[in-house]
Amino acid sequence: MYVLKLHLSLGRRERKLRGLSSSISTNVQPTSWRSPSGTFAFGFYPQGSGFIVGIWLVCKPADIITWTAYRDDPPVPSNATLELTVNGKLLLRTYSANNEAGEEKLIAKIEKSASNVRMLDSGNLVLYNEHSDVIWESFNFPTDIILGGQNLYAGGELLSSASTTNFSTGRFHLKMQSDGNLVLYPIDTIDTSVDAYWNTATFASGTHLYLNYTGQLLILNNTLASGTPVFSSDSESENSSTIYRATLEYDGIFRLYSHNFDSNGAYTTSLMHYAPKSQCEVKSFCGLSSYCTMNDNQPYCSCLKATILRTTANKPFDIEHHVLENNRADATVEGVSE
Repeated sequence: MYVLKLHLSLGRRERKLRGLSSSISTNVQPTSWRSPSGTFAFGFYPQGSGFIVGIWLVCKPADIITWTAYRDDPPVPSNATLELTVNGKLLLRTYSANNEAGEEKLIAKIEKSASNVRMLDSGNLVLYNEHSDVIWESFNFPTDIILGGQNLYAGGELLSSASTTNFSTGRFHLKMQSDGNLVLYPIDTIDTSVDAYWNTATFASGTHLYLNYTGQLLILNNTLASGTPVFSSDSESENSSTIYRATLEYDGIFRLYSHNFDSNGAYTTSLMHYAPKSQCEVKSFCGLSSYCTMNDNQPYCSCLKATILRTTANKPFDIEHHVLENNRADATVEGVSE
């Protein structure tokens, strides 16, 4: 039996509560709201010539994006604001070069009005009403990642990013099915058993996926008191200097990482588990009219010479050569005679 310690958003009385009219912008520091310890930040993250709105794990030498808003929209221009308005809405506003009002988008699409917003040290962005009740939280709307303390409920899914630098929707998704099975599919399929390339075979054994604070990834049953392990962990106790992250990455592989931080904010990343075990098990990894083979632990995408492979932002493997590191898959493409 796995006894779980479920952390609630209100369980940690963290400070740094932002009230109505609190705002940040792209051109005035700070451009983000930090969690109390500074571990996570929400706000504007540089992307090309603009910014994306999201949450990231603050790391040295490079931050890690853990959640994005409007991920398939173009980057926000360098004249935008995020504000918890007097009406209690968390709103993104853009402006033209002449400072004329442009587009407005709700970050939290809820009818209720918020009184405060808080970036938690768990990586969860939370909106509260006037009674300090949670009315919205980013943990309920994951993109490609779940963090320690986060659930992926029945019917929910993770959608891979297009690449390591393009956070728009990619080519694969992980579904927590209502039948209790956790399944990986290519995104452009009808999600039948024939389309799947990995699953936990946990039919009717649970209702949702949960990553706990010791790095165990579990499918929980209805009582929330025990669960079936998907990925196990050697750690038996919670460590505040370790962050766990389960990610469906751009190459279609589902990986569980731990990030261990030192007192200077530098960190060591460890790959704990991943599935499937071979890149060539990922259906549609090489794209249409091509196939995958492994050579020296590196995937090779091969196609007939008569076939033209077109590279797009969502298919970065078709013609580029990359290096395989730490079981992360990039591929070489070769032509094969007919």
